Amino acid sequence: MGRDPFRGVDTIRVGGGISCWDPSAPWALSLSPSESGMTLDSARMKLPSGGVVDVRSGTAFVEASVPKYLAGENVEPATIGEARDVAGAMIREAREVVTFIEDPRRVTRLDCVRDFTDVPELAVILGGLSHTPLTGRKRRRLYNDPQRGAAETLQVGTKTAGGGTLYDKAKESGREDLSRLRFEARERTRSLNRAGVLFIEDINKASMSLLRARRFAWAGFDRPISSIDATVAAVVASDIPDGSKYQILGYLMLLERKLEVGNRYRRRRLEKLMNEHGIPYGLSCAPVVRLDLRRGVVRAAA
Repeated sequence: MGRDPFRGVDTIRVGGGISCWDPSAPWALSLSPSESGMTLDSARMKLPSGGVVDVRSGTAFVEASVPKYLAGENVEPATIGEARDVAGAMIREAREVVTFIEDPRRVTRLDCVRDFTDVPELAVILGGLSHTPLTGRKRRRLYNDPQRGAAETLQVGTKTAGGGTLYDKAKESGREDLSRLRFEARERTRSLNRAGVLFIEDINKASMSLLRARRFAWAGFDRPISSIDATVAAVVASDIPDGSKYQILGYLMLLERKLEVGNRYRRRRLEKLMNEHGIPYGLSCAPVVRLDLRRGVVRAAA
């Protein structure tokens, strides 16, 4: 059985407009040249108990990885209650160096996580999902993230604008015994507001479930992953025109051998056909499986 699905918060950022900030505090200043000399872009300072306060353009935000703030590491995600408490503590400390004129409890970033345990063939799961068709013009990247100890990482969207990430948590944390794949929903102001999360108090089980489910599906992580043989059989049995079938089969063959695959337009057209006909993509994973977000496990696809 998977872990508690609501013990799943990593980073939180809250803040609002300010009237002034204490220049005598030990800020790290970011400056850029201008016609009148040097212009202040931002001022950043570490808070006494952890986290940071960041001042820029008349606003101040406090931010922290909640597990790191509490325990010095983020192997285990934090609870909703812990995230609320940490945000409140950071606001109280920030008031010593900034004067808020807006409610600082407004949430502008929330990283919601969900761990999948006992994941077989982790690299195959990530490889399969890295090629499943996506709707819209979403940026997707499969790479070994140097900021996560070279852990294999599948990222959809961007770190600044929000998105979804799957990565090898065991590799990232240096705990090879974990056998854990972590899903991270990186939510920013717009998506938070759509889910009804404006202030700290709006973070609850319902909003967390909605945020994670939306991002999980948006990133295509809910798609089934199959063996290459099952994918080929599904293509052959489909009512896709023969000419397109041959192109899809050639596309899959090149992907399996890690060879260059045509231009972007052609790839998207073939992936769209597969998506429309419900054909899962896979490399060497059998039987057909999918990630179960609710339970936090890999299960056979229905």
